[in-house]
Amino acid sequence: MERRERIFKKINPYFMVLYTVLNVGFGIYYVTQSQPYFYLISFAAPLFLFIPFLLRKIFALQTVYELNFMIYVFCFLLYTIGLVMQGYSYIPYYDKFAHTLSGVFITLVAMGLFYLLKHHPQKKASDFPLLSVFSVAVSVSIAGIWEIAEYIMSLIFVTMDPQNVLTTGVGDTMQDMIVCTVGSLLLVISMYFYYRKGKTSWLMGVFDAFYHKNLDDCSSR
Repeated sequence: MERRERIFKKINPYFMVLYTVLNVGFGIYYVTQSQPYFYLISFAAPLFLFIPFLLRKIFALQTVYELNFMIYVFCFLLYTIGLVMQGYSYIPYYDKFAHTLSGVFITLVAMGLFYLLKHHPQKKASDFPLLSVFSVAVSVSIAGIWEIAEYIMSLIFVTMDPQNVLTTGVGDTMQDMIVCTVGSLLLVISMYFYYRKGKTSWLMGVFDAFYHKNLDDCSSR
C-alpha cells in the first residue's frame, strides 16, 4: 500500500501538467475557431484538479495519492476526452462507457462517504448489505443530478443537445442512467468478494488506502 502511494505521489504532478496543457491547448484552438462553448469548458477543465484539495478541506482528510490519480483520470476521460475533445460526439458508445465508469467511480467514493458518516467507522463484514445499498443509491442519485444539469445546459445553450432529445427522445437519458447503475452493481460484486471472501481487487485496494489513512484511528476509539 505504501509503495503504491509513493509511486502515485510521483506520477500525479506529471499527469496534472499534461491535463492542464491539453485542456488549455484545446481552449486556445477553440478561441481561434470562435466556439465560445468549447473554449469556456476547455479553460474551466483545470478547476477539476482542485477536487482532491477541496475534499480534504471539507472532510479533514489525509491525502491518498492513488485516489487522487483516479479522480484526475476520471475527469480526463469524462470531461477532457468526452466534452473538450468531443469524444461523446465522435467516438461510438463513448457516452455509455463514460456513464458506466461514473457508476463504478461514484460507488467507490460513496464507500468512503459511508464510513465518514458512520458513527463508529469500524470496518466489518456485516457492513456489506447497508453499504452496498447506500453506495448504489448515491451513484444513481448523482446520475440523476447529472442528467438534470445536462437538461439545464441545453436550455442555456439552445444549439446544444447533450441529452440527444431530438434524436432519441428520453432514450439516451434512460440508457445513461441504466449503464451508470450497471457500473455501480459491478463494483458491488467486487465489494462482495472484499467483505465476504477477503479478496482485494485494485479498486478495493484504493478504498483500503483511503480507510487506512483516514479512518483507522477513528475505528479504534
